[in-house]
Amino acid sequence: MKNKPLLIIALIFFICINTSYYWEHYLGLWGLLLMLLLLITFLALSGILLYQLVLLIKSKLTDRSRIYVCIVLSGVLVSTALFPGGIIDYEKLKGEDWMVASIESTANCGSVFRFKTNKKVTERTVCFSVNRTEGTYTISNDTIYLAYPAKDKDHYLYGVIKTDTADYHIPKRKVLMMYKEKFNGLSVPHTITVWNGEKVANAKSY
Repeated sequence: MKNKPLLIIALIFFICINTSYYWEHYLGLWGLLLMLLLLITFLALSGILLYQLVLLIKSKLTDRSRIYVCIVLSGVLVSTALFPGGIIDYEKLKGEDWMVASIESTANCGSVFRFKTNKKVTERTVCFSVNRTEGTYTISNDTIYLAYPAKDKDHYLYGVIKTDTADYHIPKRKVLMMYKEKFNGLSVPHTITVWNGEKVANAKSY
């Protein structure tokens, strides 16, 4: 098949997108370069698809090989556009969300905490690279204590659930004030976007 190399590239691209959950946090800054390469590949495949469609129309839809290529490319590109993190939600496979709290900062940096109903927690931080740390948590009143593997030393120790009164446009917005020992008691507010498994209406990150 004359378009076999193109199909192989599309397949590799599809596999990379749908397995990124497992490798993105291992690459550091190289992950950023790979994501850029994947973006360029997505744009290139989009241009190739348009070109193939034009040729297919000129052939009056008689070229079966080209039809197959257009179907494959359309499936890969549409699925990527709709599910940029992959068609499988791996976080759901780890359990149902009890609470999700997030924060956004400059340069599109930010972090998300996912507290599962099975007492597991995942912290995903994105800022020029992706880092993901998994651990467990316990609750005492309005305080959540985090426990991570010994090798992960730089992490939050605990969080306190509070009601934010600073934003008068969103009354009674719940926030999770996260604390690190090295910050000497300074807290970092994370907006709670999921509470008791339900999405919080009008939740807005800091």
